[in-house]
Amino acid sequence: MPRCAAAGILFCSLATAGLAAASEVRVSSFGCDREDSTRFLQAAFDSGARTVVVDRCAGPWVAEPLVVRSNTTVLFAEDVELVAKRGAFRAVRGDCLLTLPCVTNVTLLGMGRGATLWMRKEDYRREPYAFSEWRHGVSVL
Repeated sequence: MPRCAAAGILFCSLATAGLAAASEVRVSSFGCDREDSTRFLQAAFDSGARTVVVDRCAGPWVAEPLVVRSNTTVLFAEDVELVAKRGAFRAVRGDCLLTLPCVTNVTLLGMGRGATLWMRKEDYRREPYAFSEWRHGVSVL
């Protein structure tokens, strides 16, 4: 893992005032795949948009590890589910659903009743997974 020159910042809030963004993308505009939407989610995070909306999809968003960049607001639509892909998260013991590596100015915001991020803890406790106390839903480095 790279070392950070400055500490990362994570701010979670339910307030929506002042969220006017220079640009906004919806993950669904990149696509949706009920088996694995990693490429669509990561494309949205890498798009350079200041606001990424994880909107409704036909079922939960299923993904492998994702990386959120600096200067990004991630809005999770009401009742959206982001779920760890079954069988994934084996490459590195520290794999996490959302990783924020050496970032600044990042907001994760659940709208309405919020959203749910799901990891598969029951899977990670047995073979073929190596023992690890990681595999978090969100990791801020």
